[in-house]
Amino acid sequence: MAREARDEDASSDEDEELSPWEFAIQLARDLIVAAVIIGIAVGSVFLYTGVWPPMVVVESGSMQHGNSGHLGVIDTGDLVLVQTVNGEESSVITYVEGAATGYETYSNYGDVIVFHPPGTGAGVTPIIHRAILRVVYPSGVPGLGVDAPSLARFPGVWSGTDRNGNLVNRSQPFNLWSVTLQVRSWHTGSEGIASLTINFTGVIRSGFYTKGDHNPSYDPVYDGSGKPPVPASNIIGKARGELPWFGLIKLTLWPTSSGCCRRGWGDAAAPPNSWDSLATSFFVIALGLKLADYGFVFGERYWKSFRGRRKEREGEEEEQPTTEEAEPPDDAAK
Repeated sequence: MAREARDEDASSDEDEELSPWEFAIQLARDLIVAAVIIGIAVGSVFLYTGVWPPMVVVESGSMQHGNSGHLGVIDTGDLVLVQTVNGEESSVITYVEGAATGYETYSNYGDVIVFHPPGTGAGVTPIIHRAILRVVYPSGVPGLGVDAPSLARFPGVWSGTDRNGNLVNRSQPFNLWSVTLQVRSWHTGSEGIASLTINFTGVIRSGFYTKGDHNPSYDPVYDGSGKPPVPASNIIGKARGELPWFGLIKLTLWPTSSGCCRRGWGDAAAPPNSWDSLATSFFVIALGLKLADYGFVFGERYWKSFRGRRKEREGEEEEQPTTEEAEPPDDAAK
């Protein structure tokens, strides 16, 4: 009878359901744990980037390398981390500097920067393009052109002219009024060379000239009014890493006026394989959650079964008579 009672107790323990109060406590605990994990993740990202929000969604294809999406390249719908430069020009490595040292990000030389167009406010959608060349406005003196010291180490093809139209010495790229240089570009849909001619007439500040990898030329004007170069104070940060495709969710729900994705899911403004990859990601995530749920249920059942068997063994050990009790006394044996 005692054995049957213990079996019934073990069975009742396994089948026992949580009371509403216990369920509420367990749910609150799980939510707090989830919030702490998310907080740690977001806080870590913020500490790394130093910018809030620490990510931007790429809304156009100006940085794509072809008509298809690629890992390691900035495509429409990608989420990109933004790491602050603290307003320091030296924190940004340009295409010209990267070509001299072999430094690359996103499959091309130099850093990709996220910046507000010159002459606009913080409310304007920032631009994400590659920094091509940094120029220095010498001592703020008009009429002297600009200096581009990094061109002295640029291994590619380039030439520059002074205010009189004369070619400057390649080892002394100072007092430039124009420069022509060749850079890697994907404006034809595949990798090629683009020849950029930059006129510095009217430049009155130091900063960066930029270009989208998929665009045929550098950025001569921003939003119809702001002109380069981009001062360091306008730079939000450098692009770092990518979470491919998932920004398409935001662009589908809240499309932009000039970019993706006003036509909804599958908009041609984003690479077709990015939409396919996003759909596949949804399936994989759903499958993973389902398998995790099955694994949790299986683990819970296994633990309850293990606990029940352990209680049974403990009960059997309690019922087992000791050696002294099992042996008859000597007098009885005689």
